[in-house]
Amino acid sequence: MDGITGGDPGESRRAVSEVDPISLLGSRGQLIDDLELSLEADGPSRVLAVFDLAGLYEYRTVHGVLAGDDLTDRLARVFVRAMKNEGRCYRSRQDELCAIVDAPADKARPVLDAAAAALREEGAPSFVTVSFGMAFLPREASDPIEALTIADQELAVARRGRERRQPGRAHLGLTMAEGDADRL
Repeated sequence: MDGITGGDPGESRRAVSEVDPISLLGSRGQLIDDLELSLEADGPSRVLAVFDLAGLYEYRTVHGVLAGDDLTDRLARVFVRAMKNEGRCYRSRQDELCAIVDAPADKARPVLDAAAAALREEGAPSFVTVSFGMAFLPREASDPIEALTIADQELAVARRGRERRQPGRAHLGLTMAEGDADRL
């Protein structure tokens, strides 16, 4: 017995790797596993969304690890509530939340917009900005790394758009990447 799960030690390592210990969302490893399964499965189109919470790392640096963990936990709860069981939620990096939505892009976009708005309105302090990028599966990607790369590229475009609108000023912004409407 390992003291964590009451099972064998291998089981506890798997359980720990599947869940982010701070947010209690799926971990990056679980996201990769679920993306692999999503890309292998026949079924509806899916959307991978990567949400950037710019300023979260700085918050943790200024206010300390415990305050940063509390904010991360609060943002994760807001994110899950906003997704309304429409997608699976993950924390892939310190300042990134992700979702896989089992719906075509035109149906997933309102859910993702609502999640971003909820993070903006309910969870994040004024200096944490929210942007997201998407990858449409399986149309745009055939493996998890390719899907994450596409979503990250779209996220970079969204961030640049936000910075152009308000140079030098942190704010909570929602952006649609250039050409996003053509991809829907």
